[in-house]
Amino acid sequence: MGDTLAAIEVVNTLSSSALSPSTSRFDPKLAQPFIYKSVSEETRSAYTRAIREFFAFVGHVHPSQVSSSDVIAYRDHLRTSKRRKPNTVATKLAIVRSFFEYLRAGGVITLNPASTKLVTPPELPTNPQGRALTAKEVRYLLSGPDRSKVEGARPCHPAGHAETVSALGGGEPVTSFVG
Repeated sequence: MGDTLAAIEVVNTLSSSALSPSTSRFDPKLAQPFIYKSVSEETRSAYTRAIREFFAFVGHVHPSQVSSSDVIAYRDHLRTSKRRKPNTVATKLAIVRSFFEYLRAGGVITLNPASTKLVTPPELPTNPQGRALTAKEVRYLLSGPDRSKVEGARPCHPAGHAETVSALGGGEPVTSFVG
């Protein structure tokens, strides 16, 4: 049902010239219904940026003129020329792939050139790295919650503080102790 509504929304929202494969240029209005499906301003901003960057890379051609080799070249460009990390590349490709899938559902294109069957995403690290805590953040973490208040009391996990200290000292992620 959601895909059908999305397809109808694409067709109804856009002018026929934006949908026309004979249009040689990408019209950013074509992406607006896809972008504004998200309620998060940050997500909409990320979608806008990723779609704009991709179509700038392919010369603003109409989506129907984009091939899987264009998407592969973009992926490789992000990794080599832009020196983006695999997670960043994977995120940008996922947005582009999702946008093309949205256009396919709306009948604008017939094939998703960014499909994982056509474009292999970069291999992601098996042990993703997080950012390091600042000294101040470590002090806050070690001081823990105020156990005199209801919000800070953890009667069912008396070893919580010891687990936190062990995680910080041993390099284990805290998530390995939770659950």
